[in-house]
Amino acid sequence: MIYDLAGVARLGDEADASAFLIPFFRTRASNQIFAQDLDEARRIARFLVFDPFLYTVLNANVPKLSREIGDMGVMAFVRRGQSPVVGDAREIVAELRVTKLSGDQSPFFEIDAYRLTGQTERVRGALRRARRALGDGPIAARWSATEAALIAASRSRSDEGAELHTREIDVLAADFGLKDWPKRWLALWNKAPVRDRLIDLGLNYIERSGQPVSMTARVLMGLLRRPLQKLPSRTVDLADLWMEACARVQPTHTSYPRVWRAIAQSSDSLSDEMVRRGLEYLGEAAAAGRVTAVWASVAATLRQKRPGDDQVAEDIFQLARKVLTSGRMPTLAQRPLVKALLADRDHWRAIRVLQDWVTNDTSHSNAWIDAFLTVLEARGSDAELLSVGLTWLEEDTGQLRRWKQVYEAIDAHAGPAPSLHVAARDWVLRANRQMLTWPEVVLDVLTRDRDPAVEAAAREWLLYASPTPTSLALEQRLAWLSRNDGTVESGTRKP
Repeated sequence: MIYDLAGVARLGDEADASAFLIPFFRTRASNQIFAQDLDEARRIARFLVFDPFLYTVLNANVPKLSREIGDMGVMAFVRRGQSPVVGDAREIVAELRVTKLSGDQSPFFEIDAYRLTGQTERVRGALRRARRALGDGPIAARWSATEAALIAASRSRSDEGAELHTREIDVLAADFGLKDWPKRWLALWNKAPVRDRLIDLGLNYIERSGQPVSMTARVLMGLLRRPLQKLPSRTVDLADLWMEACARVQPTHTSYPRVWRAIAQSSDSLSDEMVRRGLEYLGEAAAAGRVTAVWASVAATLRQKRPGDDQVAEDIFQLARKVLTSGRMPTLAQRPLVKALLADRDHWRAIRVLQDWVTNDTSHSNAWIDAFLTVLEARGSDAELLSVGLTWLEEDTGQLRRWKQVYEAIDAHAGPAPSLHVAARDWVLRANRQMLTWPEVVLDVLTRDRDPAVEAAAREWLLYASPTPTSLALEQRLAWLSRNDGTVESGTRKP
């Protein structure tokens, strides 16, 4: 499941103090908000449900970052009087290493930052400044002693870890036949501060171990987390040989397109052999029903690296068209296909294919919504298309938070349409009220007309709603309706 970075929040309300921030995420598969739980290597171990409104949400622009479990985590911090810095955990650690922190208004922020970057000696100075800030009471003394003990223990563990790390590498170098060799190598790779010896060890395993591609793939994918330019030159040759072997014995292996993409994106241009491999993968993956975001990325890379190759563009378009309109693809496979079609240089050809698809296959998927909105924007007030969209609105079970997008798009093109507003009213009464879009549609319905059932649902929802611009506007609308009806009842939140 993919989680998209949505914002950052901070503990407390000291708006001008330096602090580390909590990144939070959304996913199309849920209406809840999530925070990441990082392991020792700062990779995402899991996502946890998170309520940012229990914290202070910063009004900041965050980069477009998407993450899955196992990816490198996202970290963020803000310095006094500056904008938040948000990015990949490795980038944030690197940024803090070159940032002058001494003299910061918050020695507590310094302590955390120096710990994160391994600057143990500087932690001691920040501790002294923090204790002065706390005063000379017994609580401050106990806190300072505890922190000093933690520093000493951390240094001891660091020395022990370095010795253990060396012993583990020696074990792996002595026996490539260990059944759990890739697992043990990856464990070291994920937490090793210096990786030069591990790089040579991993490449030697791929080259000499004689292990099946499913085993060597794990090591190769670990290495390719680094840019190819930072790896030895023989990495490309070994990756090329691995792809050749994989194509012979296991052409649909999940690592194949990722290895292909890593090599392709690091090259200035694609050889005919790389183009052949890329197109073969697209066809075989589509035939096996394995069309994913990686599939779309391979198609996009082929187009990007061979911009003047009309045959490549035509092959990709026809393959995407055939697979999408076959009706045999699972909903998760539809979105990459839609993306591949819309990337075609002949935009109107893609629009025609997508219009035919959305008209004949009204699946309740994000891919269908993407295609419908794109076609509607291009075609405008097409009566048949608007009718298809209205039917989709009426049949939705009330679990898709993007329902509102389709509703608003049809409303913008259809003009006065009573049947559309009836569809909105009915959707409100059957939809999941936990969706963030639910009160927005309710407000739209009640702005157009009175409806006792919708008003009752809105009042019930307001009893437990958090104060937001939408909930406040809905409360005001209900109050206005009550005054004009001669009653005084209105929704009131419970504390």
